[in-house]
Amino acid sequence: MKKLFTLASIILMNLSLIAQDSIRIVQPIQEFGISFQSPDKLGILYRFGNRQVVTELGVNMYSQKELDEDTELENTNSNLGFNLGLEGRHELAPNFEFRFGAGFSYDVDKQTQSLSKNLDSAIVKKDYGVEFKFGFNYLVNKNLVLGAAVLPFITKTELEVRETSTTEIETRTYPFTSSERTTTSTNISSSQYGWRPNLIKLTLVYRLSGKTKQKMPVSRPSPERRTGPLRAR
Repeated sequence: MKKLFTLASIILMNLSLIAQDSIRIVQPIQEFGISFQSPDKLGILYRFGNRQVVTELGVNMYSQKELDEDTELENTNSNLGFNLGLEGRHELAPNFEFRFGAGFSYDVDKQTQSLSKNLDSAIVKKDYGVEFKFGFNYLVNKNLVLGAAVLPFITKTELEVRETSTTEIETRTYPFTSSERTTTSTNISSSQYGWRPNLIKLTLVYRLSGKTKQKMPVSRPSPERRTGPLRAR
């Protein structure tokens, strides 16, 4: 796990150096858009940088609720996630870009079940770790960009399972019945690595481009300026 985290740090560091030391003509850009990993899991994202390196901020979420009227079983699934990372780009063709990068992600999934209000269960899963990215961008036009990427990852997972049951107890005093609630909780922690359940993440963004400018190379002092003029002996 330490090696993968080190690899992510190296990728992020190299992308930062590319952004700082590039001497090519660059064009500042901003991108606003949406992401899809499944029909019910949508996200919004914001990117800023230039055509070689961008910083990405993203939020994804979904919520689904189902009710079985025959058994009165109610299922609720919800998710909320955040990601922050750097993405490098290399132009393969006028309208085609290769994308690669790495970042940090945090996701919370919650699944609950309720049966006639007498038995409730909840599973809360928290994932936080490093997410890698490899994919492509297709420029539909100068502003509209369609992207696709696969997301290998390594995360730390914390799982909590809670069950609550309610039992009615008859009594001889008013109101003649009372209820007793019992809650049990189990916590599990583990490390994971692999691919997301939905292998491909699709993005559709609107790109705003700024004025093209020349990035000057980083000036470095000459040996004489660093050490002073050589003295004749």
